[in-house]
Amino acid sequence: MNYALGHGIGLSEHNFPYLRAKPTDPIRLKYWREIKVEDGMVFTIEPGAYVKGSGGFRIENDVMIRNGKVEILTKAKFEHIH
Repeated sequence: MNYALGHGIGLSEHNFPYLRAKPTDPIRLKYWREIKVEDGMVFTIEPGAYVKGSGGFRIENDVMIRNGKVEILTKAKFEHIH
């Protein structure tokens, strides 16, 4: 996965923490910080689908950690379009 799965929501567009796979590249690994997700944290989960050479899309779902569980804040409903 070449992109992050999601990010924190705060005062700017993309806040810490960034949700992504741990890098294997030594240069990127130097800046890697693993943190524990805690109650009250709000972040996005952004699954995406891409077609090489054509582009793709991502869906931003907002979630919050409450009482040790994920609470989905996004209320949009998605339908399959034929």
